Amino acid sequence: MKTLSLELKGVSKYFPGVRALDKVSFDVAAGEIHGLVGENGAGKSTLMGVASGALIPTEGEVILAGTRLNGGTETARDLGLAIVRQEPSLMPDLTVAENMYVGLPPEQRPSPARASRVTDDIL
Repeated sequence: MKTLSLELKGVSKYFPGVRALDKVSFDVAAGEIHGLVGENGAGKSTLMGVASGALIPTEGEVILAGTRLNGGTETARDLGLAIVRQEPSLMPDLTVAENMYVGLPPEQRPSPARASRVTDDIL
């Protein structure tokens, strides 16, 4: 039986006039790598926002490392999940290593001199 690191169960997210997510269920087992693909507006960023605690789901639950979350990026980060954005306009001058550095909890950040090496190891 696989150990689940992340479970999204029946997650819905509504914004005024918009249903961004409709009862999405998704899980990730320890050691797995997944890619989410879809058109603009499909809900990929919203789903990851909910998973990372940046957004609170309207319905459903998020379980990360066995802990039920109800928002809170610091809690999610402490449990091992942080979002590193792909949109260059958010931090246009950062390298990949610097962007990864920002996504790590402060106590896990390497020295700036080692950021590139640690990024290489992660990737």
